[in-house]
Amino acid sequence: MDERIVIFGDDWEYLERLAEGLARMDGLSLVPCLAETEEEAALLLKDPDVSGLLLEGRAAVGRFQEMEAVKIVLTEVPGDPDGAEAHTVYKYQDLKEIAFRIREALLRTTQKTERGGLSGARYIGVMSPVGRTLKTGFCLTAGRLLSQREKTLLISFEAFSGFSVLFGRPFERGLSDLLYAQETGTGPDGLKDTVFSFHGLDVLPPAAAPEDLYGTAPGKIRRLVGEIAEAGAYRKIVLDLAADLRLAAGVLPLMDRIYVPVRSDPMSAGKTAEFRDWLGRVLGQEGPPVQEILLPDVREGPDPREFTERLLWSGLGAFVRELLEDGG
Repeated sequence: MDERIVIFGDDWEYLERLAEGLARMDGLSLVPCLAETEEEAALLLKDPDVSGLLLEGRAAVGRFQEMEAVKIVLTEVPGDPDGAEAHTVYKYQDLKEIAFRIREALLRTTQKTERGGLSGARYIGVMSPVGRTLKTGFCLTAGRLLSQREKTLLISFEAFSGFSVLFGRPFERGLSDLLYAQETGTGPDGLKDTVFSFHGLDVLPPAAAPEDLYGTAPGKIRRLVGEIAEAGAYRKIVLDLAADLRLAAGVLPLMDRIYVPVRSDPMSAGKTAEFRDWLGRVLGQEGPPVQEILLPDVREGPDPREFTERLLWSGLGAFVRELLEDGG
């Protein structure tokens, strides 16, 4: 289910075309809801799945001043600066650019209000635009080391994490069950029965199927992560983020630090450069620290279940220890 944004203003013909264009865009994960009256807009804003309010002209902001929704104003002046009461988007530009600016405004506002969550937990995100970087191995190793100091949880958002093979066990419950509980209004009550302990590190098994993640609005996943942190009284949350930027954008507002495992070959370097540019635009100047890391290789053995133990005492383990001691 996608997030929704209410659209309201006087230029009905323009707003109707805009809403139709946004609705047709693939991968936007944002459903436009066109309101004909102020009353209808106010009613729509009471829906918890509504992420914000897109208004035509600054004059319209005053009508919704008491509303807590994120306010984005469509202006006729290019480069019109954001105000204290609302973000601004130039209305006469390419539709894709308008859509990006709307998403960017929603993300930056959420960053300011949600980082750290209700529990005061610190969130560490690990994501990469390239494969075979030992990203998940880094998450496991960092999680184990952090759990020696504070209560720590590892959440994998990978569609195929390999955890059932690495840990040599099937998972009866996982992230899918908590997403379903959230959808039905029961909350993360089954958290204790869902996570398992790995040498002191709590691990939340990944979603049972990729569709369980892709069919959930990013805002709902973000709220669930915050609820899990509070329910489990966790002090550190390590998030192994998939390459799905839509999903990642949902939890980026929570992050206190982001690590980006990289590779040194030219193709990977090019992908990393583009990813770095995207991440910088989305996070802005107020975003969390982002650190690119080139991880040392780990020698593989015949039994994949021994691999997780070898990580801690390999060159990767030494690298992560030093990284965390320097402020990670």
